[in-house]
Amino acid sequence: MPFEIVPCSFANESFIYEEAPIPGNSMTLLYRNDSRGFGSNNTGYFFHFRQGTLNSQDFSITNTAPNTVVSVQENNINNDDVFLYKLDQNGIIDQRWTKVPAI
Repeated sequence: MPFEIVPCSFANESFIYEEAPIPGNSMTLLYRNDSRGFGSNNTGYFFHFRQGTLNSQDFSITNTAPNTVVSVQENNINNDDVFLYKLDQNGIIDQRWTKVPAI
């Protein structure tokens, strides 16, 4: 079972969440103190990790249309771990797409 350390944050939230995988993001090291002493399992430094391996797939959409479907040929993928970006002509991230609920 492969695992990867992923960047995370808790900015503007009351929970820790995975940040979008953007090239150049630094690795996140979290420190938590639950006020129960150094021997507590919930005090110390932590990494956020996910089971699996991050993959990348490029595709182009030439004609915009509502409810366009793009097939992603990967095993064991879920709707929470999909990140889409619009790239510029040099292949650099120009804009992160916003996930919207299905209609």
